[in-house]
Amino acid sequence: MTPLDPLAAFRLDGKVAVVTGASAGLGARFARVLDGAGARVVLVARRKDRLEALAGELSDAHAVAADLTVEDQARRVVPETLERYGRVDVLVNNAGVGEVMPALEESTDHFRRICELNLVAPFALARDAARAMIEAEGGSIVNIASILGLVGNGQIPEASYHASKGGLVNLTRELAAQWARRGCG
Repeated sequence: MTPLDPLAAFRLDGKVAVVTGASAGLGARFARVLDGAGARVVLVARRKDRLEALAGELSDAHAVAADLTVEDQARRVVPETLERYGRVDVLVNNAGVGEVMPALEESTDHFRRICELNLVAPFALARDAARAMIEAEGGSIVNIASILGLVGNGQIPEASYHASKGGLVNLTRELAAQWARRGCG
């Protein structure tokens, strides 16, 4: 009798996962776990050398060096994924940045830059990936937020980070509401 594999339902064999912020930290860990589950992984971040090193550790990975705050670079991610693998099944919007700074000292331009990477870029990438996922009749988008997107605490003064992650939490709810019936969420 063949033993039952309790993890079989979590296998991603034949699936393609895009991970942003994949050059270090949580993004690199997410990429390794997805690879371990059988997914082909598209690694996205600015540091090409780190992406290529990580790609060399994985079974089937492709590095896309891109600054997601630069629209021309961000718009390449989904087309390159489709060109390489023909599908997008999972998007992990993990790229993000924060900087401890009291709100009274934070410039509007700084606030805008943080929101650009933490909120605007995930929206644009989710939209582009969802188009491919809906056409293929399925896919999953995971937006990585933070407890600081749910609460204000004053102990970690990062108004732009808190606002952008709070926006990402509610953006995730709205996109799920719009796309779930279409097989994407």
